Amino acid sequence: KELTYILWYFILKHHSKLTNRFPVSEYNFILEFTKAVFEKLNFEEKVNLVDVFGLFKITDVISASNKSYCPKEPLVSEELVRNIIGKRLDERWGQQLKLKELGNVGILRAYTGWGKTTASLLFFVNKPVKKIFYLLPTITAINKFYKRLAANLSDDVSRYFYLYDAELSEELDKLSELFFVRNFLSPYVITTVDQFLLSFMQYGKYHTKRVMFRGAGLIFDEVHLLNPVMLHLLTYFLKKFNRLYRFKTLFMSATLPDALHRYIASKLSLPSKSILDYSNEYYKRRRVMIFYSPNSMEKDVDLIVKYVEKGRKILVILNTVKEAIKLAGIIREYLSPEKVILLHSRFMYRDRRKKEEEIEKKASIPHVLVSTQVSEVSLDISYDILFTETSPLSSMIQRFGRVNRYGTWVNKINTYVYNPKIENDFYYPYETSEIEVTEKILMEVEGDKLKSEGQLLDLFNEEYSWDNFVKTMKEAERKVDLEAFEEELNFLYSLDVDQERLARVLSYRDSFTTLIVPDPECVRNRQLKEYVENLISHPIGNLSYEEKIRIIAKIKSISVPVPIWWKGENIRGAPYPVIYFEDKIYDEEYGLAEKGVYHEFEL
Repeated sequence: KELTYILWYFILKHHSKLTNRFPVSEYNFILEFTKAVFEKLNFEEKVNLVDVFGLFKITDVISASNKSYCPKEPLVSEELVRNIIGKRLDERWGQQLKLKELGNVGILRAYTGWGKTTASLLFFVNKPVKKIFYLLPTITAINKFYKRLAANLSDDVSRYFYLYDAELSEELDKLSELFFVRNFLSPYVITTVDQFLLSFMQYGKYHTKRVMFRGAGLIFDEVHLLNPVMLHLLTYFLKKFNRLYRFKTLFMSATLPDALHRYIASKLSLPSKSILDYSNEYYKRRRVMIFYSPNSMEKDVDLIVKYVEKGRKILVILNTVKEAIKLAGIIREYLSPEKVILLHSRFMYRDRRKKEEEIEKKASIPHVLVSTQVSEVSLDISYDILFTETSPLSSMIQRFGRVNRYGTWVNKINTYVYNPKIENDFYYPYETSEIEVTEKILMEVEGDKLKSEGQLLDLFNEEYSWDNFVKTMKEAERKVDLEAFEEELNFLYSLDVDQERLARVLSYRDSFTTLIVPDPECVRNRQLKEYVENLISHPIGNLSYEEKIRIIAKIKSISVPVPIWWKGENIRGAPYPVIYFEDKIYDEEYGLAEKGVYHEFEL
C-alpha cells in the first residue's frame, strides 16, 4: 500500500497538466509521503522503481507517436569486426583478438594507430550485453566513427551529443526521431562520457536514459583525457551501480599513465590481469624527431610554406585561438586560401562541421591545418610535419600522435616545437610550471636524443607520479560531495540545474565555456548576418512542436562556445543568449575573435 503513494507521485510527475490543477495541499501531502516511503527503501528498490518509470515514459511516447520499438541486442563476432576494419588484416589482428580474453572490466593500452576504437568491439565477443555504448571524447570523433560503424550496422547504430539536433537542423524527418537517439534505444550507441555521467547524476529526464545502461557494454576511449572530477564521478557510479546494472566495461588509452591505471584498478577492484598492454611497442617506434626552438613560430612561417609547396601535409597547433587566427592569416599571404584551413573551438557549429568535412576531403592533398587543442584527439589524418607550441607533456604526446601515425621509424626532423607567447607572466591556458617542465624534457629528447617513443612515456610517468595523482584526485573528491548528493536526491529527484552548468563540471579541460549566438551586428559576412537576424527574430511561442524543435536546432547550429568571463550583453532580450560584443567580430573563415586580430591582415 505504501508504494501506492509513489505510483500517485509518478502519475502526477507524468501528467504535468494534471499536476498544475491538483490542489497544492494534496500534492504536497503526496510528495512528502512519497519521500518518507522512498527513504525506507533500499538502494536496489529505489533504482528499480525509477527505472520502471523511465521505461513507462519511453513506452508512452512511442505509443503516442503511433510507432513501434522492439529492443534488439548487439551481436558481436570476429567477422563483424573484420568487416568494420575493412582492410587486409596485419600482425595487429593477433594482438586485437586478445581483447576477447579480458574479464568483465578491462583496460587496453596501445599505441596511436593500433586501431583501438574499431577493435574494441572484440571485447564483447562471448560477453552478451543489452547495448554497446562507445563513449568518445569529441563530437568530431563521434561523427567520424558513426560513419564507419553505420556502413556495417545500418540502422542498428545511433549517435548523440548535446549539439546533435544542430547536426539535423535541415532534416525534419530525422529531427522527429530525436527522442529515439536521445534516449539511447539503438543496440549500438556512440555518445560522450558527459551523457553517461549526466544520466547517473539524475539530470533532466535521466530516468529514460539511465535505464538503458542496464546490462550494457561500455567503451571509454582516451580515458586519460578525463579531468579529475569526471574520473572521480565515473569510477564512483560504475562501482555503485555495477552489481545491479552488470556493466561490461573497457577503458582505452594510447598514453595511459601508470598512476591512472593504478587508480582505476584500485577503485574498481580489478585483478592484475585486467590490462592488455601494448605500450612496449612504443619502444620499437620513433615516429617523431623533434627540433626545439625557444623562439616564436611566426619566425618559421617560410618553412611551413616551403613544406606545403613541396607537397606535404602540415599540421600547426597553437595554444590559443588568438594566435591560431593570426598565424592562419599570415600563412594565407603566401599560399592560396584553399590550401590553408583554420580550426578552433570558437566557430559556429555549422561552420566547424564544414571545416571538419574539408579536412577529411583533403586527407591526401597537400595543405596546412592551423589549429588549437581541438585537433589533439579528434583527427584521424596522419600529417607529414607538425609545428606546435609547447604545452603540458600529456598534451604534447597527443600532438605527436597526429604525425606519421602509421609509420614506425623516422630519421629526419618532422616535428618543430616553439615557445608559446607569455602574457602577464602566464602561458594561457596552461600553468607556467607545466610549460617549464615540458621545455626541460624537450631539450633532453631533441633530435637523435629521443631513442624511442617509450622514452617519452617514461618521462611522462615520472612527472605523473602516484603521489601527485592522489593529491589531485583528493582535491577533485572535495569538489563533489557524492554522499551529500545521494542524500539530497535520494535516487528519485532530478537536479534543478541546466546542462550547461553541469557541463562546466564535466569539461574535458578545466576551461569554463558557455554557448552563445553572436549578435548579427558582430557578424562580418553579410549573408550570414542576414541569416542570423532572421533566425533570432523568429517568434517561437505559437509554433507547433515540430516547428519549434527545428528552429531551436537551427539556433544551436549558429551557437559558439566562448569563455564565460567574456564581457558582452544580451541586448535582444531573447530567451537564449544572443550576445553583442563591442570588441569582437565573427567571420565564417576565422571564427569569433577580438577585432584587433583581424586588423593585422586583409580578409
